[in-house]
Amino acid sequence: MNVTELARKLKVPTKELRIKLPQLGFDIGPRAIKIPDVQARRVMDKWHEFIEEEKRRQARLAKEKEEAKEPTEAEVKEAKKEVVIPSSLTVRQLAEKLNLSPVRVINELMKNGVIATINKQIDFDTAAIVTEELGFSAKEMTDEEREQILAKESQKELAKLLEEKDKSKLKSRPPVIVVMGHVDHGKTALLDAIRKTNVVATEAGAITQHIGAYQVEKKGRMITFIDTPGHRAFRSMRARGGQVADIAILVIAADDKIQPQTLEAVKIIQQEKLSFIVAINKIDKPEADVERVKKGLAEIKLVPEDWGGKVICVPISAKTGQGMEDLLDMILLVASLEKGKLLANPDRPAVGIIIEAHLDKGEGPVATVLVQTGTLKVGDWISVSEAYGKIRALKDFQGKRIDESLPGMPARIQGLKGLAQVGDILKVVEYKKGIKKKIKKANLKYQRKVFADRLKVVKERKAEAKDLNIIIRADVLGSLEAIGEALEELEYPEINLNIIKKGLGNIVESDILMAEAGQAWVIGFDVNISPATKELAREKNVEVTTYDVIYKLLDDVKKKMDSLLGTETIRTDMGQVEVLAIFRKEAKSIIIGGRVLKGKVAKGSKIEVLREKEIITEGFLEQLQINKKDVAEATEGSECGIKFIGKPVIEIGDILQIYKEEEKKKKLKI
Repeated sequence: MNVTELARKLKVPTKELRIKLPQLGFDIGPRAIKIPDVQARRVMDKWHEFIEEEKRRQARLAKEKEEAKEPTEAEVKEAKKEVVIPSSLTVRQLAEKLNLSPVRVINELMKNGVIATINKQIDFDTAAIVTEELGFSAKEMTDEEREQILAKESQKELAKLLEEKDKSKLKSRPPVIVVMGHVDHGKTALLDAIRKTNVVATEAGAITQHIGAYQVEKKGRMITFIDTPGHRAFRSMRARGGQVADIAILVIAADDKIQPQTLEAVKIIQQEKLSFIVAINKIDKPEADVERVKKGLAEIKLVPEDWGGKVICVPISAKTGQGMEDLLDMILLVASLEKGKLLANPDRPAVGIIIEAHLDKGEGPVATVLVQTGTLKVGDWISVSEAYGKIRALKDFQGKRIDESLPGMPARIQGLKGLAQVGDILKVVEYKKGIKKKIKKANLKYQRKVFADRLKVVKERKAEAKDLNIIIRADVLGSLEAIGEALEELEYPEINLNIIKKGLGNIVESDILMAEAGQAWVIGFDVNISPATKELAREKNVEVTTYDVIYKLLDDVKKKMDSLLGTETIRTDMGQVEVLAIFRKEAKSIIIGGRVLKGKVAKGSKIEVLREKEIITEGFLEQLQINKKDVAEATEGSECGIKFIGKPVIEIGDILQIYKEEEKKKKLKI
């Protein structure tokens, strides 16, 4: 059979067939034209066997390659259940997240050299190692996730406290309206127009620095307004404003466009599932363009009613009063649609939300509470997170003394034995003997419980950087924010400066407990510390410092950061010596003669011995002589004798690198 014909039958190029024939065991030359038919049949049988074997080999190789391939991130995530872990948590909490027994988690910790009890706090890094060892994938909780969890916990607690079994006792309450939007778009001016008062003039730079609550009457119905700060620094306070409201007014200036804080307000409104009205303000200005604002709303999927959507838009001018009546009418209309939700029982102990708190030099700790249910009265005992007390006085939003505050009504309270925090839940408690101690103990226990969630740490730590954890207490919000911003500017690669907690009012025992757990320094600005809290700080070995000048505070923080750096070794090269002679060797020393090639040589210096530019040993220059006389140093070009303390391996021709080392205090790299 012709070799070409055989190749055609086997469906392979003739050249390839000629190459393969010897590999299959056939002694057929590379130039053969014909082969016997019997041999051709054997070639065909062998070829088919070869092809089948090659297919099996390729399949085996493909399988091995697939098995050896590194799994993708998605495949790893699918294989390992991802667990979100906060920056700090107890062993019990970790076991609950992993759905495992605490004993198993403790055993795994012990394998990794960590002795822990069920209630011991462990950090994220330790928890992540254990989590990975137990077959899970660990992810650190972000600040946003932490805030969401705290908000959900707060909402669950509030929902439980507001639960009303007897629906017949429910009565209508005023709607709570939150005013939101970008800075300088006229939120406070809008409220100013509604209340016919001049709040803007009292605000620093015409920007609201706190949350205020106010009430107005329209057509015989009360409406409660909450003014939220427009400045970016008060983002979390603005978010709190959304959590207590029924309806939102989103203020947008007609002479401006949709701004970042406008988008942030929209996000909060949507998260809280609030009904809302868009107030397009400043329509009295010549450059005002209402249609441009509506176009901007449509671009973020908020289509106005007159454009075929569902978003209510009311053009107004807070300055001239134009459109204000229309806005109030629209608020009442939307509230009537929400009336099934605007119910509360006034005949029960009060529950409310703190919407503003500060330390007044004349009145002490004061707070503004928005009552959610029940009636708050003068003389009531109340518990508010870290604070407790008996209400000595109640005032309405105009500063007038009142005897009680009904659901949906804001009131300023006096009598707290500590400063409340914005967003805290206030509840009236029954007076019993020892209630002060009981509330205090419960609040301290609460602080320990939420410590892991409130501890704020740097997510991306710099390699080998040290930590300085700080807790700040200040008298007023302005000071607190100024200190916080100034400290945030102290960014150095060598130190992680972490503000783990900040608040208004005097330094309290919960601050000391948190400082102990977080190894933090407690700083107070224009605030006091009670003798009992001082004693607790001494007992827990917590450093507490108070200031009345911000620059002194910042200087001390810098000094503290400096002190954490420790020392560093500074090397200074002095000179080089060429070895010319070996005089005497001992067990741990050698005496040599040499010439100073450059620089100088000094007694007491350190020496590196170089041979062909490689360091072969190191030692110490104990004795230095010139002309057999002891000297302190030898300069370039001179010949000298050196007693070297170290391994006696020096040979003629070696180079001695002479240097000195000094320990210096590290300084921050500014």
